[in-house]
Amino acid sequence: MKNVHMLFMDESFAYDLTKKKENIKFGSLTGIMVPVNLVTNLLEDIYAILKLALKSRIEPNVIDLKLFDNLLHGSNFMPSYDDNVKEYVLNNLMNIINKNKIFIIRVCYLVTDNNKKFYYNLLGHQPKNQILSTCWAGMNSLLQEFLKKNIVIPVIEDEIESKQQKSIFSGMIKSSHQILHIDYNSCSLPQNKNFFEVLYSKKDYSYLTGLVDCISYCLLQRQECKGNEINASIYKKICIEAANKISPSLVIEEIIDMEFQDKKH
Repeated sequence: MKNVHMLFMDESFAYDLTKKKENIKFGSLTGIMVPVNLVTNLLEDIYAILKLALKSRIEPNVIDLKLFDNLLHGSNFMPSYDDNVKEYVLNNLMNIINKNKIFIIRVCYLVTDNNKKFYYNLLGHQPKNQILSTCWAGMNSLLQEFLKKNIVIPVIEDEIESKQQKSIFSGMIKSSHQILHIDYNSCSLPQNKNFFEVLYSKKDYSYLTGLVDCISYCLLQRQECKGNEINASIYKKICIEAANKISPSLVIEEIIDMEFQDKKH
């Protein structure tokens, strides 16, 4: 019998803010691979961390569920709390990743002058969607060996305003399933037979979707600020410190710079 895992995913992008137009430096897709039998453990750990962090605002014999709403969002993390609380929560979120031995898979593609046309012009897609599609294809490829012995249920936050999100994520799984059942030998992702159809969630209602959002943001800041950490904001330094607490043995990461040769006429 195969083991079943849930792959909670989050996308993130870094921008060159010195340019007038939206200019993406790199985009990434990060996933946490959670065995189904550990989902309850993770949720218990997250609630325990938040209860300690929020204890000064929790009144005796009063259940205020709103206190626990909209907290785990990397770029807008616990907005009404000070940096000490943010640091405590982020560091402990990374500790539960280590304690439960949750693997993190991250695929990142760099955008350079050499390859920008590929992301900005291909098939008329928006550049963010093209980068995201490339990251998702990379993650599918990266997981082929794991999928030989495991069933994976992918989960990502539902971006309602994005018309292409479903075609990017669900479309790739569906098309690989179709090819597998029509002509197995012609499928470039044969182990996708063990990749379940994509489920969509909202971090407002899912702490595990929020958890991967925080991890994704921390890893983004570590990559973007590398070599210039001294000039990072206090919160970004907290994120970098949290990212560094993750055991390297639990992180599978690919950072890819695609290069194209110019056609000479």
